[in-house]
Amino acid sequence: MAQAETFETGGGIAVVELPGGDAGKARLVWGDALFHAEFPDARGGAACALGDDPLARGKFAAALNALAPGATAAVACEGDWLFGRDVVGILRAARLGPTTWLLSFPFAADSAADAQESRIADALDGLPIAVAICAADEAGRIMWINEAFRQLMGGADFDLIGTPIGERLAMPGTYATVLAATGPFVPSVPFPTAIKTLDGMMSPAMISAKRGTFRGEAVATVCLARGI
Repeated sequence: MAQAETFETGGGIAVVELPGGDAGKARLVWGDALFHAEFPDARGGAACALGDDPLARGKFAAALNALAPGATAAVACEGDWLFGRDVVGILRAARLGPTTWLLSFPFAADSAADAQESRIADALDGLPIAVAICAADEAGRIMWINEAFRQLMGGADFDLIGTPIGERLAMPGTYATVLAATGPFVPSVPFPTAIKTLDGMMSPAMISAKRGTFRGEAVATVCLARGI
């Protein structure tokens, strides 16, 4: 059985069938959310070329076919090889059955976007005010926090990222109210609330937000300042 940690990736996971007779051509069986975010037009049964030329496809198919059921392997890959997407890095593969494989692949990094995100993160980390980047929906899943936010909440990234910011605010619906009052250029006016730190303490605060995008998602940059 393939181990889950074998497939940790910043890309996506897909299950493919590789029937004989068309070396290097696979049929998509299933893809996870990250896969379909990259390939929104991909559908079950769609064909994908495992390599950008017949020789590469043949070598890739041979590498997969060499795996015993349940075995895993890491394969270096580069080039335009999967649904026209440029994939660079180490592909991980596990054989699930006679003609079925689980593939985990990284996508080529957008270095310009990564550099810009890094600069923004460095700038926000230096601010004394607590900042969190949250999903622009009712719950507000926390996607990134600065150092001041960590100190305010009394926790680390592991404790906070992926949790709803709404759970940290005293009144239900506060985040949705603030989100509704903001746009991409004009932040919301500061809104009084109370925050609940990870140790259960409640503290008065002012919250404001501004809409934007982060890692391709609609988000709100949320600022929390302690109340007086």
